[in-house]
Amino acid sequence: MTEGRSAQGAARSDPFEAWRELYQDNEQAWTKAMKDFYEANEKIWTKAMKDATTSQWFAEAQGKMLESFLAFQKMLREGTTAQLNALNLPTRDDVSRVGELVVGLEEKVDQVEDRLAGLEGRLSEHREERVAKLELGFSRQFEQHFAKLEKELLRHLDERFSNLEKRLGRPEKGTDKGT
Repeated sequence: MTEGRSAQGAARSDPFEAWRELYQDNEQAWTKAMKDFYEANEKIWTKAMKDATTSQWFAEAQGKMLESFLAFQKMLREGTTAQLNALNLPTRDDVSRVGELVVGLEEKVDQVEDRLAGLEGRLSEHREERVAKLELGFSRQFEQHFAKLEKELLRHLDERFSNLEKRLGRPEKGTDKGT
């Protein structure tokens, strides 16, 4: 029993122990009470806000507020544009137009690049055909010229051999002196 008293004495001498016991005993009750209060309050305010925002009066007030805001926004935009023009600075519309022009220019550059690539491909094909025709023409001319030169060279060599044979006194081909 002395141990029980000493434990009770220790518990009573610790002020936090009493607080812990009170907290543990009442925690669930307070949590439930706060939850019930929150849900009841939420239902009341939800209904009140729904009734207020779905009324004709709210719609009219909202419309007037938006009209006022749009008028203010227009006035602000016009004032800003006037100040930017006075300072010779571009407005948002000016920058947008320049952006549109840049996009249009990029599209045109892409089209020109595509057309150039197509022309380059066709020129390459045409060039290859022309080179093949020129090679064929040159080879034919070369063969003809080479054949002509060969004939002339053979005729010239034949004349020279004939002259040499005459000088040496040998009979020419086709005569019966050598047989």
